Amino acid sequence: MSAPDGGIRHYAAGYEILADGHPRWWGQLAVSVGSGVGDPPGDDPQALLQHICVLAARRHEATPAQVRLLMLVRL
Repeated sequence: MSAPDGGIRHYAAGYEILADGHPRWWGQLAVSVGSGVGDPPGDDPQALLQHICVLAARRHEATPAQVRLLMLVRL
């Protein structure tokens, strides 16, 4: 299935950041992929998950390994 807007795909994600094995922070973010150079392609699920974890980790000065995705929805 191709995206109707030229390959750009939009997602909403909910996550929490773990510290010492316990959730310490949480948040939501919206992501558009496939829109520019350096964006993961929308058809590569692993690249998309990695991209979202990196973005969430940056918001809280954490590592991507500390991010636990709670939900991911394609809009």
